[in-house]
This record gives sequence, C-alpha cells and structure tokens, in this order.
Amino acid sequence: MKAPAEMKGRLWMHSTRAGRAYASGRYEANVQQVLREYLTEGAVFWDVGAHVGFFSLFCLGIVGKSGRVISFEPLIDNFEYLKRLWIINGTLPEWSLHQAAVSDQRKVMNFAEGPTSTTGKLDTEGKTRVQCYRADDVWLAETRRDLTLVKVDVEGAAGGVLAGARQLLESARPRLLVEIHAKEEARGVLSALPSCYDAKELTDWEKGRSVHSQHFLLSAR
Repeated sequence: MKAPAEMKGRLWMHSTRAGRAYASGRYEANVQQVLREYLTEGAVFWDVGAHVGFFSLFCLGIVGKSGRVISFEPLIDNFEYLKRLWIINGTLPEWSLHQAAVSDQRKVMNFAEGPTSTTGKLDTEGKTRVQCYRADDVWLAETRRDLTLVKVDVEGAAGGVLAGARQLLESARPRLLVEIHAKEEARGVLSALPSCYDAKELTDWEKGRSVHSQHFLLSAR
C-alpha cells in the first residue's frame, strides 16, 4: 500500500472488502485534503459510516494520542474488518468503535445491503437488522465533548444522522463533512441543520441541476 504520510507506521489489511482504491492510498483524495486542513493534533473526529476504517486510521495519524477518533459502522462484515484493524494496530485507547448506524432514533432498524460493501443504507425494505444510535446520546456519554469534525457518508441517510445530533451541533459546533447522494438527502440535511451553520453551498446545489454525489463542508458561523 502506498500509504499517505498520516498512515505511516500504521498497519493495513489487504482484502477484496477494502478494495484497490484503498490499497493505492489515493482513495477520495479530496476528503483526505479536507481532513488534513481542519484536523490537528489533539482534535476529536467522528467517522459516521466508517466502512473498513481507512479514514479512521488516516485521522488517527493526525490527531495522535492526545486526540480521539470514534467510528460507527453497522454492517457486521465491515465492522469485523474494522475491529481487526483496531487490534493489529494495538487496540489504541484513543480509537473507539461502535457497531451501529447513526440516526434520529435509538433502536434496531432495517438496513438494505447494496451490491458492494460501501453502498448499504438504512431502508424500511431492507432485510438486515442493525442497531442505531443517536449522535446526541453518544456525545453526552463521552468524557470529551470538544468535537472538531464529523464525517458523514451514509448513502442517503445524512438527514437522519443530523436530526439526532441537534444538541451536539448547537453546543460543540463541529465542522461537518457530508457526502450528499441525492436531492432528497440534501433537503433532509438542510432541514436538520441548526441555523448557526452556513449551508449556502448545499442550498445552491439542491436547487441546481446536478445529480452527482458530492462532499460538502458545513461550518458553524
């Protein structure tokens, strides 16, 4: 693996689940750059929709031992890969794993698995049952509430993530790096965001013609 500098000294596992894009070290280079720019040593990062942990491991190299990374992944196969990655890297105390989706309700919900390990999502028609947590509940249970940045990549369900994070967003005001997959998801995010967040770029995208998924960095004023 041609690892980014942030992953130097970390162990990675090659597998078909991780995919060639991860092995190249160039996966979503635009996201890597945002994380480099806004995270520093000692920062707190949440990875919502962590998949197999590439960005979680990447951010550990930035925030260091004085920082904190919390990863959420509901699918058992992805989570088992994530857990093995955590183990071979020394069961780092600054890295916490949750086998759960993040939504506006704390309950077991239906999840539809996609054609690849990256494309599953919460869906009432889904055949897989997964545990869901509210971000506010997790945040209130944390000893550190100074949350720096939250990455959300949940295949269309970002509105539900933010709807369950109202207290967190209004109090901690972290930057949000959200991948939007469709207009409906954009509307859900916009309706859930507190007024303290600048959402002009996302609002313009939702009103425009583009139908391609895109990452948006949302910051509190």
